[in-house]
Amino acid sequence: MTVKEVIEKIKKESGASIPDGQTCDILISGEPDMEVKKIGCTFMATVDVIREAAAQGVNFLITHEPTWFNGPDKSAWVEADPVYLAKKKLIEECHMAIWRYHDHMHMGQEDQIYTGFEEAFGWQKYRVAVEDVKKYNEADAGAEQFWAHFGGLYALPETTLRELAAFF
Repeated sequence: MTVKEVIEKIKKESGASIPDGQTCDILISGEPDMEVKKIGCTFMATVDVIREAAAQGVNFLITHEPTWFNGPDKSAWVEADPVYLAKKKLIEECHMAIWRYHDHMHMGQEDQIYTGFEEAFGWQKYRVAVEDVKKYNEADAGAEQFWAHFGGLYALPETTLRELAAFF
């Protein structure tokens, strides 16, 4: 399977329909027709993560957050920066394709980040229904639209900050 085929399958499975050019979900490095041998997933493709992925034989790394230090993952502004150049060289030496998977993950049939969060912490029972968000945030007329599309609002039982910190 190629990088492009994996990307297309993931995008299709997400249920999001975002035109190319209107998303930060882009191939950061590597070639679309490169054969995928092993896939790694990370929240952020740091230098340490890239090194560890390469050590484990990963040649296709899927990252949620930017590789090049800004939201849209543009690199023109750092092309002469030694940190950027060192990271870019490492990626090239590892022959690694890196794909940013952000918008499709959040804007699909469900927000996969919050779904995973809820499953991991058992917080589904605390999630506020979209139609009830307004009562928790009367100051923001658009709050329910925001929370319906990005993440969730949770009404937690009364607890102390110490107990909440210990929980996390």
